[in-house]
Amino acid sequence: MDAEEAKPEDRGTPLTGRIRASGKAEADEDWQEEWGRHILQRFGKGDDIYGLELDTTRQSVVLRNIPLWEFREGMAAVYCWNGWEAEGWFGRVYLHATTARVVTADGSQHDLDLVSVVRIGKVVGRWPKSERSSSDA
Repeated sequence: MDAEEAKPEDRGTPLTGRIRASGKAEADEDWQEEWGRHILQRFGKGDDIYGLELDTTRQSVVLRNIPLWEFREGMAAVYCWNGWEAEGWFGRVYLHATTARVVTADGSQHDLDLVSVVRIGKVVGRWPKSERSSSDA
């Protein structure tokens, strides 16, 4: 049984996007469960768990979506609605009363209004290498 025939829970963790060197978290809008890339390891039960590939190292960060009220501080991907599309940032996140500050690897700071946060993915693991198809080269 190859990866295409495997049940979704046996395919590993979905690799659904990338993190740019700037800290911008970008989703792969064309990702599909049937043929999208996966990290070969399964993290947790797989519910609301996904991976993002780091452009700078080609390693992957594995995240789990959690309710905003459950998050305190730490490494995460934060997605906000800016009025016309969702925008994501990855870095160390600090929550304040009405805002969140994301400090990316390059030292940039992004202050976000908490009412605009639509999703937060807390880091739950890393994968030392990701499978890259020839179309990604």
